[in-house]
Amino acid sequence: MKTRILLLAALILVVAAILVIDSVLRQPSDPTALPAQTAEEIVLPEGYDASNDFTYKLYRDQTDESGQTVRLSEEHRLAEHAGKIVVVVFWASWNQQSRDQLDELEKLDALMAGEEEDSGEREEDPLSAQDEQKEAPLFLPVNVGKAGKDSEKKATVAMGTRALPFCIDLTGVIRFNVTSTPQIFFIGRDGTVAASVSGFRSAEDILKQVAEMEK
Repeated sequence: MKTRILLLAALILVVAAILVIDSVLRQPSDPTALPAQTAEEIVLPEGYDASNDFTYKLYRDQTDESGQTVRLSEEHRLAEHAGKIVVVVFWASWNQQSRDQLDELEKLDALMAGEEEDSGEREEDPLSAQDEQKEAPLFLPVNVGKAGKDSEKKATVAMGTRALPFCIDLTGVIRFNVTSTPQIFFIGRDGTVAASVSGFRSAEDILKQVAEMEK
């Protein structure tokens, strides 16, 4: 009788082990990994440096048909903007210089949209001679917090009333070895990093660097 009980217990253990092993083998190697995108989703131009590609989550507010403000979130890749100059600003919600940098990005947004009044004393816009057929530069304020409700809430509070969409980093901090905030990377139309700077920079300084990249 005792032998039968031991054999039954051993059989149960063997079956349980088989089920556990089968369950492990069925799991993806990295359940947190982002789904791979096919070549049809992003067609990169010849010569584009995809080694600097990274994924971010974009948050923007939009008014729906009922007049209510709704928040939209979408995942994007830097490679989607191939052919544009992209200015990536990594910022942190807890950092005052980062919040000051957001003010400069809002100013840039107004400048690019032609919303700032011309005082007559301001120097000529460095981008005024830009080839009109080229797409305008894109400014990405990327928060260094991990994507999630907590980071979204902190980033929203830090954004305050600024009329800017914002991004939360998924892979860029690691890819660009970001060591401080704010840290700004200027990505050329070919995907290469043309320049990077740490610390606060004025809107005018950022535009001058973009103008240098156009030469």
